[in-house]
Amino acid sequence: DNTPLHPTPIYEFLAAVIIFYILWRLRKKGWVDGKLFMVYLFAAGVERLLVEFIRLNPRLLFGLTEAQLISVVMIVVGSIGFVYLGRRNKPNFVPPPIKNVNKKKRAKEAST
Repeated sequence: DNTPLHPTPIYEFLAAVIIFYILWRLRKKGWVDGKLFMVYLFAAGVERLLVEFIRLNPRLLFGLTEAQLISVVMIVVGSIGFVYLGRRNKPNFVPPPIKNVNKKKRAKEAST
């Protein structure tokens, strides 16, 4: 079959690199646990939804493919989760400060 096709794996790879860069920049914002994952769900859902429009897959429901329907679910869950987690005031987990054992040993040795 000589049907001309778009190189969708390349499009998906480029979109994934862009999503990775955005998530990497947002990782230190001090958000509530799970909020960054909701950003990922939303972004990956949008990316997959758009790429599927140029693929030649069978349509199932409302003129959308199976992957597009899953993408819509990802977008909805990501949006609702982002709003829900945005209502929480503080992060759930804050790691304790790292104790430097070597400093304590040196101080103890210096005092004796």
